[in-house]
Amino acid sequence: MEDFPRAMSLRFEDGEGTWGGLLDTEYNYSVDPSDPKYDCNEECDHGTGRKLTVDFEEYKKKTTIIVEEYFATDDIVSTADELSELGMPGYNYYFVKKLISMAMDRHDKEKEMAAVLLSALYADIIDPSQVHKGFSKLVESSDDLIVDIPDTVDILALFIARAVVDDILPPAFLKKQMASLPAESKGVDVLKELKRAI
Repeated sequence: MEDFPRAMSLRFEDGEGTWGGLLDTEYNYSVDPSDPKYDCNEECDHGTGRKLTVDFEEYKKKTTIIVEEYFATDDIVSTADELSELGMPGYNYYFVKKLISMAMDRHDKEKEMAAVLLSALYADIIDPSQVHKGFSKLVESSDDLIVDIPDTVDILALFIARAVVDDILPPAFLKKQMASLPAESKGVDVLKELKRAI
């Protein structure tokens, strides 16, 4: 892995940011029928009234393939189509997490590609709440990520700053996340670095 500088500097020009192995963690996802976005047509088996079981493991495998193909082709339209075809929008937070975590361990080109893709998919393909949840999961996973990616604190802070500048994360993200993390978490270090940068 290339050696990224420890001192983080951000420069944004016309919305563009300049950039300076993941240990997957299982997350359970449950559908909340009281959620206003809940659609029984998608989630219910009308023959029995039971919710269909969504194969999260299969989604994870397909997501990894989609991200790898995107880094190889830089084809946003094809990537958007493939993600839509999975038909599992409730798991798209994992796509956000996987895309960024894979980019973090690559070169600046892939980091920029990941940021551009997220902006392109935001709202139309990936619901804003899923983007928020994906970034939350990344911050929570900082202690695991840093094992394979020593510069996790700096790089993840850059990704979050870029997401705020690109209007796919609200500025309030920092404050809300900080309140939910243990004081000794590397995620707190990420947010402190972010606070210094923006």
